[in-house]
Amino acid sequence: MNDLITGAIILATAATSYMMFKDNTNWSFSKVRPSSVRFVNYHYIFDIRSGDEYAEAHIIDPRVRHIEGLEQYPSRIVNFNIPICSKVLLMCNTGNRASIAATGLKKLGYCSLSILDGNILNIPDTTYSF
Repeated sequence: MNDLITGAIILATAATSYMMFKDNTNWSFSKVRPSSVRFVNYHYIFDIRSGDEYAEAHIIDPRVRHIEGLEQYPSRIVNFNIPICSKVLLMCNTGNRASIAATGLKKLGYCSLSILDGNILNIPDTTYSF
């Protein structure tokens, strides 16, 4: 009897997981305006601009990490050991690369993604290195 109950629980868990992740390409990500972004709302924040763009000016904050090319190679995020349902903010100069990266990350199973909808240099109360 216990084996039957254990088997039913395992089956129910597997079915629930499958339903959650089978069609994650339809999950949406939120867009955040530079004027309203608050870094404390996110577990991980990535500046995905090119190395040259990052060198020109970047945000000085220990929570912001630079990861170039995430829109082309979303699997690079695995190097950061980020749990799949962590709150992640992706930033670039316009929001276009961040949208592409978010789409790729959704396909990898990440489920709590936001993108900065606008220029990274328009975030108020932020210290930049120029």
